[in-house]
Amino acid sequence: PERPAITFISYFEFLYGIRKKDIRNKEKAISFIEEFSIIQTTKTTAGILVWLKEKYELPLADLLIASQAIENQSVLITKDNDFDKIRELNKIII
Repeated sequence: PERPAITFISYFEFLYGIRKKDIRNKEKAISFIEEFSIIQTTKTTAGILVWLKEKYELPLADLLIASQAIENQSVLITKDNDFDKIRELNKIII
């Protein structure tokens, strides 16, 4: 199986979210997130992003995440119900 991957935006959101956690939990969280590779953006990502931005009124960060998942034919696993609006996205909402 392929190594799990995340977008740069997801990586940033994770790090930002744990910044005030106690040091022990923070170290565990960072150790966990480091197992993921980071998906790079491309010109194709930008094209998909433009297309999604025209169709959906969602935050740019969410649309960028969706663009990268669509480009890489990946399944997006998320707790954010906003992604359910993007019909073209292969997703699992938990």
